[in-house]
Amino acid sequence: MNISNNNHGFTLIELLLYTVIATGLLLAITAMIALLSQSRIKNQTISAVEQQGVQILQILTQEIRNSKLIVVPSNGNNGTTLQLQNNLGQDIIFDLASTTLRRTISNQTIALSSNNINVNNLQFINLSPDNQHNSIKINFTLNYNNTASRIEYNYSQNFYDTATLRQP
Repeated sequence: MNISNNNHGFTLIELLLYTVIATGLLLAITAMIALLSQSRIKNQTISAVEQQGVQILQILTQEIRNSKLIVVPSNGNNGTTLQLQNNLGQDIIFDLASTTLRRTISNQTIALSSNNINVNNLQFINLSPDNQHNSIKINFTLNYNNTASRIEYNYSQNFYDTATLRQP
């Protein structure tokens, strides 16, 4: 009697082992992709808040430096509204409408912050003891508008700067 041992396939143990290894690799790859996606969203959120904050500070400080007069807040006081007067005698007003920072010049109002960014804790402090050295300290907080209620969109940053009028 001649018994031939022809194994042309895989054993059940080998198939189970390969299936477990393949499943583990797929789970690891899926977790890595999810982590990369969360990191990308978080970085985009941080970037949006920081870019918006820098842009707002640049606009505010430029307008203050180029203005002729600080109307509101008065010397030594603070407030949530900044009113300046430019060299043409036009009033420039910065204020909050809900959580949007606005600039109004000659009854034309534009939003300085986007719909994705909330402006909070806006404060303008007039550091001037007299009308000779007109300086304004600017403080505000920007938050990303987290409508999706996802943790990746939670980001907040404080911004502050001081600007002085070029001409007294």
